[in-house]
Amino acid sequence: LVFPDEVVAEAKAIPQELAPEDYKDRADLREQCVVTIDGKDAHDFDDAVSGTKLGEGYEITVSIADVTHYVKPTHPLDDEARNRSTSIYVADRVVPMLPFELSNGICSLNPNVDRLVLSVVMDLDPMGNVFHSEIKQGVIRSHGRLNYDEVNDFFAGKDVPELSKEIKDTLTLLHEASIAVRKRRERQGAMRLDSTELKFQLDENGDQTSVTKVVQGPSEKMIEDLMILANVEVAKQLKNAGDP
Repeated sequence: LVFPDEVVAEAKAIPQELAPEDYKDRADLREQCVVTIDGKDAHDFDDAVSGTKLGEGYEITVSIADVTHYVKPTHPLDDEARNRSTSIYVADRVVPMLPFELSNGICSLNPNVDRLVLSVVMDLDPMGNVFHSEIKQGVIRSHGRLNYDEVNDFFAGKDVPELSKEIKDTLTLLHEASIAVRKRRERQGAMRLDSTELKFQLDENGDQTSVTKVVQGPSEKMIEDLMILANVEVAKQLKNAGDP
């Protein structure tokens, strides 16, 4: 839970707002209806989605916080992140790979603030095939911090007054695109990764009070489909570039 002093010092020295030079040579995606969708008890918000209609198909953008802008090779932050390898999520807390100044601060895609991202922009046909993609360094401004429950309610036809019309239209389009993507993946023999996830409720003393089974709804499936889609496109670009 404790970071070395030199890592903490480097993290605290990072500004918590963007400077004018941070925008240089970046795609301005701030007008797009970008949203984050996570569990109600999520600790950080590092990926976001947006989409528009493209003829009969779709343009889908998956963005992730551009940590590389702040974490430089051979610096203490990078050395410590390599040692930790990943953030670890346990029942009531997260043991982060990066200090909170990054993971919950300037690299958290909070709504209504500018954030630096790496975005995979993908053009899809109506059958869910990607016929063009590119990776951009961009700037976004999240239009909403959503949770799976409220998005599932919206998909079920319930009234969710917290969602603006712009966000509802975006969610409807993303859902439509993700259904096409999932059908295409299943036709191509994609593995079904249906596993049972358990959630433990703890009291103030850290003692377990109950266990519930996590049920994957349409919003969870949608985000899974879009994230896999983006990962595949990144893998293709790495392969084409000759990277191992």
